[in-house]
Amino acid sequence: MPLSPTRHAKSPPAHAHAAEHGEVRAPSGAEARGRQEEGLALLERAFSPSGRPVIGFFVYVAETTLMRSLKRRKPYHAIVPSLIGTPAILSARPGISQTELAAYLGIERASAGKQVAACLKRGWIRREVSADDRRRFSLYITTRGEQMLRRVASIIPRHEDEFTSALTPEERQTLKSLLRKLITS
Repeated sequence: MPLSPTRHAKSPPAHAHAAEHGEVRAPSGAEARGRQEEGLALLERAFSPSGRPVIGFFVYVAETTLMRSLKRRKPYHAIVPSLIGTPAILSARPGISQTELAAYLGIERASAGKQVAACLKRGWIRREVSADDRRRFSLYITTRGEQMLRRVASIIPRHEDEFTSALTPEERQTLKSLLRKLITS
């Protein structure tokens, strides 16, 4: 009686089985970094055949990398970049309007409105009718918002060290200066 190949034949490697079934194995750390480097180069060539740097693309990829890094560890979940600026500004400038807040954050008034609504829902800020102009609301940080800011301020340095670990202190300062220049120009 012949032996069944599945009983005595050497099993194919796991990646061969995965490939047969349309599964893709995750590349190792070094392999993943190599593919990411190659992917960035392919995308940059597609977006700029002349070879001119595509800074906006790299800023976007850096932002998505930042957001992924915030999801890796539970303590970093407290850092909500799209919202923490609102209570931080109100802590320094209590009683400003939504329009003034938008100017400080460098965003549209409608976007500030969404941030205000989300911060109100989380209990980080409060809104009061202005004593000077009944048509205007004044915004203030709450005790809960102050607690959140203290917590986030204690977490951010550790995250920054991890996120920018590939950069020297001088490179970090240069990157910050260049980004500030882009943002404020």
